[in-house]
Amino acid sequence: MADNNDNSEQKNIGQSPIDNGESNAPENAPENENAPEKKKRSNFHIRTLTAIFIAVLYVAPILLGIYIFDIFYDALIVFLMIVAAYEFSRAISLKFPKTVNIFVYANIVLGYTAFKLVSEFLRGQGGITAFFGVLAVTFIACIVFTMCNKKYEVGNAISTLFVMIYPTTIMVYSLGLAYFMPGAKSDITGLSVFGAQSINAILLLFICTTLTDTMAYFIGSTVKGPKLCPKISPKKTISGTIGGLVGGTFGGVIVYLLAQNGVFGCAPIMSATVPNVLHFLVLGLGTSLFCQIGDLISSYVKRACKIKDFGNFLKGHGGFMDRIDGLIISAVFLYIYFTILGVVL
Repeated sequence: MADNNDNSEQKNIGQSPIDNGESNAPENAPENENAPEKKKRSNFHIRTLTAIFIAVLYVAPILLGIYIFDIFYDALIVFLMIVAAYEFSRAISLKFPKTVNIFVYANIVLGYTAFKLVSEFLRGQGGITAFFGVLAVTFIACIVFTMCNKKYEVGNAISTLFVMIYPTTIMVYSLGLAYFMPGAKSDITGLSVFGAQSINAILLLFICTTLTDTMAYFIGSTVKGPKLCPKISPKKTISGTIGGLVGGTFGGVIVYLLAQNGVFGCAPIMSATVPNVLHFLVLGLGTSLFCQIGDLISSYVKRACKIKDFGNFLKGHGGFMDRIDGLIISAVFLYIYFTILGVVL
């Protein structure tokens, strides 16, 4: 009897999974099939909410800088410098003692102070030169400090210099955009605000880079197609690159329309030989191109460091450095363009 019971139990046990599998299959299958779609929608919602947060983070200081006091815009750029330095130094795994990180942040604070003081008296390149001067002094101090502590290595010094230059010191060009033309005085506070061409440059920087990233992501994920640089960034496609260029150029058109109507204090670029609209088209396209070059540089660094993102603070977007990598290089392009334009005009 015992053997028969065991056999009957074994049959029941053996049949149970089959029966359950047959009965549950229709119920579980749709759920499993919908899981990727649900995850995709969830990621889209997270990315959207984060994008709104980033937009507010950008827009508020820029508008306050335009209408109230230029220090608000400066604070935004300095904040991005500090966060970018933190994320970038973590990514490349600096082996210096933590105390050496002080030199990286000191370079930002002292560099900005020198930039601001010089820029109050000398517009344009004076402030940029002052920032690079502080970089040289700070880096020498860093080397002396580490040598005295017998922890100096050439590789560490190069890594620290890299962080000091890219992304932090290069970002000073984002500040330089605000000091092309003599600023006016705010009607609200009587404090310094930006000149018209500075406002043009700042809006081009943030609008064109944002539209470039947005259109590159949307077109690339929708159209797909051949990869752009699979060894550097496996997900970037040629279609996404073209979409990004279209988005950036459209950003130039937006700023052109704002300038034509004097919105936000913008003004047309007066030139006897080149039509105003052509300037903005070239600026939009160029900003988009350099934005994507900056993105590729960032992707190369992340791939070399074997990381996906520089951080995880911005859900669905990675870290701050992942959002401003294109902005950094684009600012240099805009600075050079407007500097040449200022000399020509």
